[in-house]
Amino acid sequence: MFRVTQPTESLFNWLMEKTNIQRACKVRSTKGLLIHLFNKIAAAFINLIFKPLIRIITEFFIKQINLAYKTVNNITNFKIYITL
Repeated sequence: MFRVTQPTESLFNWLMEKTNIQRACKVRSTKGLLIHLFNKIAAAFINLIFKPLIRIITEFFIKQINLAYKTVNNITNFKIYITL
């Protein structure tokens, strides 16, 4: 039994931490509660899937910007060197 409950508790603790899913005080119907619940779960899993992807894309663009900055910096230093 312990092998089943621990992963389940971990999943729900993760959901509560990421989505604040217990904050449904203004829900007035069962349908509204289900919509709130499934929207929060969907948002958590979208965040889980896309957050690493966004990090990878951001790191790629930061590397490209740094490379472009180094290139521009080398060109300007070269021009200054020639003009002196």
